[in-house]
Amino acid sequence: SIQQQLDRKPFTQVLNSYPKYGMYVIHTSISEVYNRLWCVHEVHEASKKNIKITGLFDPKAWTLPTFDRLMKIKTENAECSMKSDKEMLKETIDSGEGFAQLD
Repeated sequence: SIQQQLDRKPFTQVLNSYPKYGMYVIHTSISEVYNRLWCVHEVHEASKKNIKITGLFDPKAWTLPTFDRLMKIKTENAECSMKSDKEMLKETIDSGEGFAQLD
């Protein structure tokens, strides 16, 4: 089940290996990664472990207004399809560095 997979904490296991090249966040022009609460959570977890986070994007698809919009994103507004996940993730982030640190 998905819950059994989550209980194994695969993302935490990857972070605990302190990946040599850090973590890459791939931005697209189709969907904003920081509007997804699970993605915000993963960045939060990597940040807590001082893992280098690098954003990647397609320079042909991005414009200055796109970057401006990205800089104004409030991660606390990120969504999650399951209410129980949303509550758990928000509590986890709030008990750590908080959303403001991620913005």
